[in-house]
Amino acid sequence: MMRILFLYLLPLSTTTGFGFSPRNSLVRLSSLASTATATATTTATSTSTSSPIAIIGGGPAGLCTAIALAQQGKKVILFDKQPTPLDPNDSEIWGDTAKFYLIGLGARGQKALDQFGVWEGQNGVKSYCQEVIGRKDWSPQGGEEGVERIFTDRPYKTMVLPREKLVGVLYKHITTNFSEDQIELKFGVDAAVDLEQEQEQEQESTILCNGEKFNASFVVASDGAARDVAKSISSSRKSAMRVVKYKDDNKRIYKTLPIKFPKESWRGDINYSSRTADGRVNFDALPANSNNEYCGILLLKEDDPLSGPDTSPFELRELLDKSLPQFSPLVDDATVAAVAKKDVSNLPSFRYVKNSLSWRNIVVLGDAAHCVKPYFGLGANSALEDVTFLSAIMENNRLSPNEMASEFSRQRAGEAKALVQISRELDRPGALGFFSFVLPLILDGLFHNVMPRIIMPNVIAMLQRTDYDFRGVRRRKRQDR
Repeated sequence: MMRILFLYLLPLSTTTGFGFSPRNSLVRLSSLASTATATATTTATSTSTSSPIAIIGGGPAGLCTAIALAQQGKKVILFDKQPTPLDPNDSEIWGDTAKFYLIGLGARGQKALDQFGVWEGQNGVKSYCQEVIGRKDWSPQGGEEGVERIFTDRPYKTMVLPREKLVGVLYKHITTNFSEDQIELKFGVDAAVDLEQEQEQEQESTILCNGEKFNASFVVASDGAARDVAKSISSSRKSAMRVVKYKDDNKRIYKTLPIKFPKESWRGDINYSSRTADGRVNFDALPANSNNEYCGILLLKEDDPLSGPDTSPFELRELLDKSLPQFSPLVDDATVAAVAKKDVSNLPSFRYVKNSLSWRNIVVLGDAAHCVKPYFGLGANSALEDVTFLSAIMENNRLSPNEMASEFSRQRAGEAKALVQISRELDRPGALGFFSFVLPLILDGLFHNVMPRIIMPNVIAMLQRTDYDFRGVRRRKRQDR
């Protein structure tokens, strides 16, 4: 049963070609670390005399890691197979509101970006975001007017922006505030870690790039859902690291749909959502700019007749009129035709790295360590939170690189597992979904209102709190049961 009851929708693009399979025990480094990025407002001076730290993947988590470690005076080299990030200030690039999927930054993400000095300010990430303060939902059992709720009990408002714009903001911050002696960015470059080298326990890793070799004192694998590094280490059987992938028993595809709401009758600062009783259609929309232009996400089942490219615009219009009558009049025929013509995108599968998030001086973090469907804003935010933990550990100069990697795994491996398992329980189909998600949600609401000091809020609300980690949320909800 698919119930999209969330404010923090993060429609994740998972088109193919995100990386390369390992060959000859080399880890191909791709880009698109699927998480939010951060940048520093204070330029640090590099004081390290050891080999640089290599970061694999220039998405949000990778760029945020580069900033955090450079602020500690460490020399960083970041590799990303994708081209140089886009200019966040180019209005022509961002004019198409449905071209880029949106991510919602909640408490965990905002606190991480603020910690590294890239949240506030004229060119901070916050200045590029749209504020979302509530939600209006049309449920199958509800009326035609829908139910609007403004969140007044949350210390952090959700801030929304395109994922690629976040990457662009952080990239620009790095190039503006750090020299190449501090952070060297190598976009459009394919690199590899040689896992077959004969290493002593504390030996540096070897990075292969464009036919050349160099040593890295520490390696951060933030290569997103591709997780080439983790898969290669796992397949090599050199470590206890293993990648667990759950079967997707509630598979959905999506198409983005631009929609502009009239300012006189529609708010521009809330999330709009609707779904059909038969489960065929789920729709969510988040603000893309301050002009009431939204990026809508049309979620369909994989075998739906409209789940593909070059479908009939007349059938799509018929579906919108029948299933989303409140939104259909706001979408013109040209837009419907364009949406029907374009191909679909896939949501990621639930996966996590178990046993260990490290091997020797290599760590995996972000989506490379824990990949979830983007329903509750957990992917990008938890990835940024990973960076705060790694940064704190690496400030301890008494630990060796291998000890730092092991300590990161000790602190975050359990979180990766708990995050993915909780998220999967919220996405089960049919009766399984009712008993694992809908019924607990109803009971939590009833009993929390009656006994707020004994029964905690529902699991979705708990996951947004920073005073509980994911393992703590799971333990507390088990106690409530």
